[in-house]
Amino acid sequence: MQIKEVKNKDLWNLALDNFGYSTMFLSWEWSEFERSIGNKFENWGLFDGDKLIGLIPIKIINAKRGRYIHVRHGPLIDWSNDTLVNSVISFLRKKAMEEGSSFIRISPLLSRTRDNKQILKELKFVPSNTHATDAELTVVLDLTKGTDTILSEMRKTTRNLIRKAQKIGVSVRHTSDLSLFNDFSKVYLDTVKRKKWVAYSIDYIKKEYLTFARTGCAEIFVAYLNDKAISASIFIKHRNQVIYHYSGSLTEFRNIPSAYLLHWEAIKYFKSAGFSLYNFWGVCPENQKNHPWYGLSLFKRGFTNKEMEFIHAHDLVVSPLGHLTRIYDYIESKFKGY
Repeated sequence: MQIKEVKNKDLWNLALDNFGYSTMFLSWEWSEFERSIGNKFENWGLFDGDKLIGLIPIKIINAKRGRYIHVRHGPLIDWSNDTLVNSVISFLRKKAMEEGSSFIRISPLLSRTRDNKQILKELKFVPSNTHATDAELTVVLDLTKGTDTILSEMRKTTRNLIRKAQKIGVSVRHTSDLSLFNDFSKVYLDTVKRKKWVAYSIDYIKKEYLTFARTGCAEIFVAYLNDKAISASIFIKHRNQVIYHYSGSLTEFRNIPSAYLLHWEAIKYFKSAGFSLYNFWGVCPENQKNHPWYGLSLFKRGFTNKEMEFIHAHDLVVSPLGHLTRIYDYIESKFKGY
């Protein structure tokens, strides 16, 4: 087996199709986006002869709290193969030393089980002190079901609010170009101001959207009332699923349940387009009513109660400076209320 840098998009995507669940962070488009905004991002692969059997997307992060390697939602490998796993971790250790990184952070798409935690523990990884990010716990909707079934399995309140938005006269438009992006921007920025989010800039979101949209992998949905944009969302299409990514609603119309209708129209559209999974992205545990995400999580769970839970991000410290970064992460997470 060899680990080599992958430069071929088709080769990467072909290997990606050999795995089950994956996300946009493992897509070739994401690596292109990261590089387009000036980040050091490399696509490495584990080869068995000429066959690519593992994906290792690496981002080298220079933060005030330290320099580290981040393998987001990866490595994507067969974690039951000890020889393969040890080869990948040895490579990451060597890469970290070459890059002057103080630690390695991975967040593999492994189910949150005792056995999987033990695998990482035996590799000397420790749970990250950051809060749960990147949809560790997510709710997903099975789009292979009939629309009547999907509607009937929603929370009753959700169905009622969809119908209420229809009666009020809310309409929904969507596009995969930039024609609705300004409407999205106005709604998103209004939401950021209201919620006091530390959010990505519009320029960042636009560049990300365009990277995916040019290959047909992104869509904007906007809900209107009397031709005024009052809620909006960006969706990313990845393999067999569609992922709910960015969203917002106008403060002035926050009592109009337009977002419920927006999602219902999106569900029907993506189902008809042949997607099999509608990923609502990250939620907090149901019992954490004081969590910053509780309200949004309650909204998402109104559409589906099917959860997917993955192991928390883990760190492998390779330099004493890594311990300082972990302390910083812990303080930051507590300060934000997680």
